[in-house]
Amino acid sequence: MVEVKDLKGLKENNKDQMEIIVSENIFLTEPLILQPNVSLRGKSSCVKISGETNLIGLTKNNSIKDITLKTNKDKDSIFFNSKGTEGIFSLKNINVYGAVSLITNNAKNDIEVNVEDINIVEADVTHKKEGPKGYGVTVIQGALTIWNQTPNIRFNTEIKNVSIGQESNPVNGSGVFVSGTKDAKIYSNLITTNNIYTNGLLPEGTFDRISGGVFTVLNAYVDLVENKGITKTYGFNDMVLDNWGYVKEWIVRDEVLSEGTSAIGFVNFGNIEKLDIQAPIKTTGTGARGINNYDGTIKNLELNYIETRGDGAIGIQISKPMGNIKVHNDIVTYGATGESLVKGEIQKLSAIGISILDGAEVQSLEVKGNVYTYGKDIPPIQNEGKVLNGLNILGEALNKTR
Repeated sequence: MVEVKDLKGLKENNKDQMEIIVSENIFLTEPLILQPNVSLRGKSSCVKISGETNLIGLTKNNSIKDITLKTNKDKDSIFFNSKGTEGIFSLKNINVYGAVSLITNNAKNDIEVNVEDINIVEADVTHKKEGPKGYGVTVIQGALTIWNQTPNIRFNTEIKNVSIGQESNPVNGSGVFVSGTKDAKIYSNLITTNNIYTNGLLPEGTFDRISGGVFTVLNAYVDLVENKGITKTYGFNDMVLDNWGYVKEWIVRDEVLSEGTSAIGFVNFGNIEKLDIQAPIKTTGTGARGINNYDGTIKNLELNYIETRGDGAIGIQISKPMGNIKVHNDIVTYGATGESLVKGEIQKLSAIGISILDGAEVQSLEVKGNVYTYGKDIPPIQNEGKVLNGLNILGEALNKTR
């Protein structure tokens, strides 16, 4: 163990097996690539390593904790070195300005990444063009990106208590982004988030790029996602919560909010065994639907309340087979017909409360409250598919403009 207080000491002690304690603020003029088995921590979390470039590169069995890392918001505060990454990496109790970008396409061996109590204050990743592709769109990387691009290795990650952005200052791009590729898998036993605020800054009319507040993307296998804080997006095509992978259980304990055109509360293209959204979904914007299941399936879905405000903003949209759906309160839409992004294409939709499309087969669907639409001549229910055990609305299903 060695304590350092300046750049010279930091560089001199960046050696294999060294535990470095930073006691004074240090400014980097170029990236610091941690040598294998080096751990770095601040004497307190107020101690700062800063710069105007990418800051700290990880190589093998590195850890960083109890420190503040600050660079320009379009740079990476923490990143994987480009060659031969391997081993166990730990990031704990860090305040971050700039992205955490852990991407590997040529890992040497298996990788494990553990992230805990990370607050990403600001970041902008919208200039990064590389992203997973599927369903007619490319996904923008996140302020926290963990992305395995190396086939034939085991990549595990655990993410606990991550906060991203602020309500008055969202990060630009996605928030939490966990992905593999079509040839490389990524596994996570746990992803928990606190408040997440993002804005993808996409121009109106963009049809081939999206972002997400919390996004489990290609070949992501996750045991539990838990959103303990508010998740909110502000921009065009900004999905709030989105899944393309395989999730055993996803629990949402606080509000799901969006304020942009075609910005959807929850989107599923993958497979989820249980999705329990215990707080309201509220969207504002043309085509900003509450929740949809476009592909894959959700075996058990529980919803609290859905409210959409915008033309084309459907409450629940189902286009593939699903299991049991239960809504504990109301579904309310305030909108008529408008355009929305659907699988990389702009389509016209009506702000129907519940829309079950042809080819969708639902085991059961129960709404304990009401289904209300406030757009002129917009029906509360559209059922072109099948509900095997009955569509049961315990309250009213009405268009309230009549």
